[in-house]
Amino acid sequence: MSTHLHYFAYGSNMAVERLKARVPSARFVCSAELLGHILKFHKPSKKDGSGKCDAAQSENSHDRVFGAVFLISEGELPLLDKFEGHGYGYNRKTVLLVAKGIGNIEAQTYLATKIDPSLRPLDWYKEHVVRGAKAVGLPLSYIASLEAVACDVDADAKRRADELAIYSYPKGTSDQTLTLKNTPMIRHTVAFKLRHPSGSEAETSFLQAAQVLTRIPTVRNFEWLRQVSPKNKFDFGFSMEFASQQDYDAYNVHSEHVRFVETRWKPEVADFLEIDYVPFAPV
Repeated sequence: MSTHLHYFAYGSNMAVERLKARVPSARFVCSAELLGHILKFHKPSKKDGSGKCDAAQSENSHDRVFGAVFLISEGELPLLDKFEGHGYGYNRKTVLLVAKGIGNIEAQTYLATKIDPSLRPLDWYKEHVVRGAKAVGLPLSYIASLEAVACDVDADAKRRADELAIYSYPKGTSDQTLTLKNTPMIRHTVAFKLRHPSGSEAETSFLQAAQVLTRIPTVRNFEWLRQVSPKNKFDFGFSMEFASQQDYDAYNVHSEHVRFVETRWKPEVADFLEIDYVPFAPV
């Protein structure tokens, strides 16, 4: 089973198309804030000499950098390190984020080690950042502040065209529709067998404790199920629905879900089978 980790994108990698071209496993989870930092376009680019994004440490604890949390395969982290220039202008660092409705999330991000306050971004780079911010639903006031950043028109017309070619969508299709919203409903099910004796107080306690999962905002139609078929070894099941992959990912990292898994599920479940479904019609 592959291991995944959280990555916090706050610059051009917020644009899902750009990030997935670099790290194919990337999957959007939620928007989040990095407190005590401020966004600057002052990291020098080795390729074009312009300014790239940096979440610079701030002396004001109320400052914040908004961005997007993605799940990526741990095996692809070296690829992201290479694209981001880890050790060559950026260093990768573990940061603690705040996500509305979810809580704290620990994630990897890249912070500049070299800066030049005189730099400005190129127009296509700024467009990546603004498009990404809109697609992941950052606050309108924050998007407005990004749009107000002064930039330089890239004299290399081919480079600009190549950079923005990833947004060549069919007519009438929006960035947000393609990147986040156009995902089917997901029905998440898990059948399981507990370590506790059948009918015991410990068994009842575990099943009642699962009530906490119903309070997670993205969970819909939660059900407790008793397994009655003699064809398998499981006794119970949980079933729930999510409106989108985004909602499912938010559930997976929600603090209440993580706590339930660590304190109840892992110690008390002897075996389980997890199956996720999306609707389809055979043709």
